[in-house]
Amino acid sequence: MISASARAQIGRHRDSFANAWPFKHVVIDDFFEPEVLKALVEDFPPFTAEKAMNELGSVGGKAVWEDLRAVGPRYARIQEGIASPAFREFFSTVTGISDLLHDDEMYGGGTHENVDGQELDPHVDFNYDERHGWHRRLNALVFLNPEWQDAWGGNVEFHSNPRDPERNEIVTYGLRLNRCVLFETNEHSWHGFPRIQLPPDKKHLTRRSLSIYFYTRERPADEIAPSHATFYVQRPLPRHIQPGHVLSAEDVQELQWLVRKRDMFLELHQRKELERSAAFQRLQEYHGTVLQSVRMPLQGYVVQRAAASGFHHDGWVTSLCRVSLRAERAVQRVRLEGFVPEDLTDPTRITLTAGDVEVTVEHEAPGRFEIELPLTLDAGASTTLTLRSSQTVPVDADSPDQRERSFLLRSIVFEHA
Repeated sequence: MISASARAQIGRHRDSFANAWPFKHVVIDDFFEPEVLKALVEDFPPFTAEKAMNELGSVGGKAVWEDLRAVGPRYARIQEGIASPAFREFFSTVTGISDLLHDDEMYGGGTHENVDGQELDPHVDFNYDERHGWHRRLNALVFLNPEWQDAWGGNVEFHSNPRDPERNEIVTYGLRLNRCVLFETNEHSWHGFPRIQLPPDKKHLTRRSLSIYFYTRERPADEIAPSHATFYVQRPLPRHIQPGHVLSAEDVQELQWLVRKRDMFLELHQRKELERSAAFQRLQEYHGTVLQSVRMPLQGYVVQRAAASGFHHDGWVTSLCRVSLRAERAVQRVRLEGFVPEDLTDPTRITLTAGDVEVTVEHEAPGRFEIELPLTLDAGASTTLTLRSSQTVPVDADSPDQRERSFLLRSIVFEHA
C-alpha cells in the first residue's frame, strides 16, 4: 500500500523524524500507491449527522468513520492493509519505535471530515487505549483533498507551547493530496489546525483525511503520565486586538465566538466533573458495601455490627484491629486462633482486649497461636474487640501487596453459658 518512493526514502524520513522540532515528526509526500489513493478519494464516506456527534452531544462540524470496513469493499481491503505487520514495520523503521500495535477498531481514528468554519484548537491526545492498556505512541494523518489551498485554512499546526502564547512557536504544513504527516504523541505533542475559511464558490469542499493511530505495550519511563483524555488549549485573542484598536464587525464576531467556545468547554468540563463525582460516589458506596460484607471469622451466637477496621478480606490483620459485636446469647469466654507468618522472625506480642479485660501473649516463633480471654456478656449486650500486634510484615517495594499486615486470623470462637 505504501508507495515505492516513500519506501525508497525511508532513511531520509527516519533522520527527519528524529531531528524535527518542536517534537518528533516527519512529512512524507506521495505516501500511498496510486490505486490505494484513488480508492480512498473516490469512496470517501458521506458526512452524516450520526458520524458528526461532538463531545457535547450535538451535531458538530466534524464527521468520523472509525469502521473502515463499513465504508465499502475497497476501504475494507485498505483496513486489512493498515492492520498488516508490513504496514506497521514501515512506521517502526521511520520512528525507531518497535513492536507497534494497531487498534483494529480504530477508536478515534478512521476518516475525518471537517466542514467550512471548523477548527481544531491545540491539543495533546489521550495517552492510553484503556480497553487494551496500550500506550498511544504515533499519529499518521494522510490528507485526501484533491483541491485545496493553504489560504483556505485547516493546515496542520505543531505548537511548542500553546499555554504560553507570547512564546509559542508554530510549525505549519499544508494539506497536499496524499501527504502523510507522522508525529509522536506524548505530553507535549501539541497540534491542531486553524479555522477553515472557504471562498463562496468552494463551500462544498471539506477537509478530508485518514487518521491512523499506533500503540505499544510499554513506553519510556520519562514519557509515562497518568491516563487522561484529550487536553485542549483555547486559542488566544487575535494578535491585532491591541489597546487603541477599533473593533470591526468581524472582530466582534471573532470575540463572541471565542467566548462562546470557552463557555462550551467549561460546560463540557463541568459535565465531566459531575460524571466523575457521580462515579466516585458510586465507588464509595460500593466500597462501603464491600466493607460491610467483609466479615471476621466469628464462631458462636455473636453478630458483627459493622465493618471491622484493620481487617482485610483475606484474613490478614493490621497492627491495630477493632470490631463491634453484639451477643445473641450470653457469652463467658472468647478464644482467638491465628498464624504468625515466617516473615516475622522476632518474638511477636499480640494483645486481645474486650471492654476492660485484656490479655497479651508473646509468640516466640512463626506459626499457629491461640489467645483466650474471659468475657462476660449478657444476651443482647454489645462490646468492642481490639487486637494489637507488636510488629508487621516487612513490605518489599517490588511486591504488589503493599498493605500493612501483622498476622492471619483463623477464627474467633465464643463460648456460651
